[in-house]
Amino acid sequence: MEEYVMEIGYEAVADEVYALAALRYVSAGDAGDVRPALLTRGHGELLRAAVADQFAMLAAELIRLVDDVDTDDMRLTLRSGAVFPSGAVTALRRGLEHVLALRVMESALSASDADRYASAAEAAMVSLRVMMAGSVPLRRQCHL
Repeated sequence: MEEYVMEIGYEAVADEVYALAALRYVSAGDAGDVRPALLTRGHGELLRAAVADQFAMLAAELIRLVDDVDTDDMRLTLRSGAVFPSGAVTALRRGLEHVLALRVMESALSASDADRYASAAEAAMVSLRVMMAGSVPLRRQCHL
């Protein structure tokens, strides 16, 4: 039986957070709103801590679907007996990185802005939980 280990890439999560922050910054200017502060690589230490915190929360949420969690290296070992088609584990990893980026944005923002990211993260998690549990074929879950 194959063991599936997913190492969540900090750089992939950070890049998506920077992109989401930049899109938020640009779109606020178009709407005539006050532009929010722009998150930059100079905020790297804060971002690293936020990503680590959100990974720990995500791992706790998925605890029944994994055999092992390494919070230091952001690694999850999927439950023994899981069988995934080729490429599915990569899709799962990328989906979890996306959820982490959304949750970091949610944690950094207030009120309605945070709610949008929270809703998007929860919608993605519903699909990822189903994929990890193996109850629905992958091709029906690709709407992240």
